[in-house]
Amino acid sequence: MKAIRFLPGLLVLAALGTGGWVLIRHPEWVKGEADEDEDAAEVAAEVPVKMGKVARATVRRHVECFGTVEALPAASARVASPVAGILAGALCTQGQRVEKGALLFQLDERAANVEEEKAAAAVGSARASLARLKAFPRPDQIKVAEMQADRAKRAVEYSRKKNERLVKLLADQLASEKNLQEAELELISAQNDLAVAEKQLLLLKSSPAPEEIAEAESKVVEAGKALAGAKAQRSLLGIPAPLSGTILRVRVNPGEAVDLATVLAEIVDLDRLCVEGTIPAAELRSVAAGMEVDLGAVRGKIDFVGLDVDRKNDAGFVRVSLPAKTGLPVGQSVRLRIVVEEHKDRLVVPRRSVVTNAEGKTVIVGFLGEKAIMKEVKVGLKEGDLVEIEGEEIDEGDRIVTEGAYGLPGEAKVRDSGKD
Repeated sequence: MKAIRFLPGLLVLAALGTGGWVLIRHPEWVKGEADEDEDAAEVAAEVPVKMGKVARATVRRHVECFGTVEALPAASARVASPVAGILAGALCTQGQRVEKGALLFQLDERAANVEEEKAAAAVGSARASLARLKAFPRPDQIKVAEMQADRAKRAVEYSRKKNERLVKLLADQLASEKNLQEAELELISAQNDLAVAEKQLLLLKSSPAPEEIAEAESKVVEAGKALAGAKAQRSLLGIPAPLSGTILRVRVNPGEAVDLATVLAEIVDLDRLCVEGTIPAAELRSVAAGMEVDLGAVRGKIDFVGLDVDRKNDAGFVRVSLPAKTGLPVGQSVRLRIVVEEHKDRLVVPRRSVVTNAEGKTVIVGFLGEKAIMKEVKVGLKEGDLVEIEGEEIDEGDRIVTEGAYGLPGEAKVRDSGKD
């Protein structure tokens, strides 16, 4: 029992003896561990970071929204028939490029052809009647009438002389009263024949009358108008392209009945496309016509901004014109990035290099030798991974911490673990 009581004391003495032996015979064991702790502390004070440089660039502020590719208002059309009828033929196909005025559809024109032929015959008849009227009288007719009038004059002169001779003979009792009466009747008859011949000659020379010509000419005009109407009616049966473009859809087939409300086809000029989109009402005031728009592989410009806001989605309308031959299909949904503000040739740094220090100030971390120095900056526009900055004693090409700047103590010793 006494031996057990002294055992702890013996163990302590043994430990002290062993420690003293180590300090005397192998002091490097203890020193080596202390040196390792000092080296570890020194390494821990050198913070690994990534470094970069202050650069210059153009930065922009964008308003983003979505829209749909459409044709400009004057660059698309729905082709319809101006008259009701039966479709005789479709002369276009989907995807076909057509020029303005090219015939797209043909309605049955058999009945229209009959009406046009009737109207043309009426015009011919009216013109023939007018020609005949203007050709009357012919020169030989006037010549015959003049000859008849001349013969009637000679007959009157002969009857007058005969009557005068019989009057003298009757006075000498060489002729009877009956012969004189017959001579007088013959004179009267000759005078009547002369009056008729002269009247006929006068009528021939004064024919046709102006009112007759006017009436005949009006008939020609009326017949011509009827023919023009028939031709116009027939021309409506051929339906041309209202503009140059590409046929998007053909909605009818030959043999179908169509009317004024039937859409036959849709045509779009693919070189005059736009994007119609909606912008949040809060950003509507910052958008104006002429601003550039980024649509990914294509760039456009705003040509119209709506003045009202849709209460349902709290957004306004915007239309973006596109350059020709963009290759974008009509109806495609696209993302719009509208450049509403642009700062050229400004100092920029990566976003993650701008941090807030313990005092709540916005700073970037530069270098003084191998030590990190915080520099207060004013942040401007942000675009992508870049942010615009302004500050004192900051120039293009200055080295900065681009990763690991957050929480870095002032004037800390840093080590570049790899440049951006």
